[in-house]
Parts: sequence; C-alpha cells; structure tokens
Amino acid sequence: MAAEPYYGDFDGIACRYTGSEVWVLHDAGWVEINSASGNNAARELTKAQFDQLFPNVPPLPSTAFQSSS
Repeated sequence: MAAEPYYGDFDGIACRYTGSEVWVLHDAGWVEINSASGNNAARELTKAQFDQLFPNVPPLPSTAFQSSS
C-alpha cells in the first residue's frame, strides 16, 4: 500500500502531494497539477496545521493517488 500523501500549503492553497502527484484545492474542488511545480512550491504541514488553515475541505477524488509509482 502506498504511503499517505503529505498535507501542504501551495502558496496559500490547500494541497496534498507525493513525489509524483500533486492535487490543489481550486474552486471547491481538487485539481491535479504538474508534480515538479507542485513539489517545489508546496510547504509541508502537519494534519493539524492543514485542518486549521484549511477547514472543511472536500475529500480528494477517488482517482487521486491511485497510480503506482
């Protein structure tokens, strides 16, 4: 089983990421972005920090973090 994606802050936007996949919250929905750009700009947060900065975020789409890499 793959590791849990990190929680992050992407220039003030909620994000979840791994080394190969980055999802940002955009207009109340999650959007996948380029992983090289996302991983360079994301600031890692603890789950508690993420929940405090970004309360009530919707769940990730079922397709997020499903690829094996």
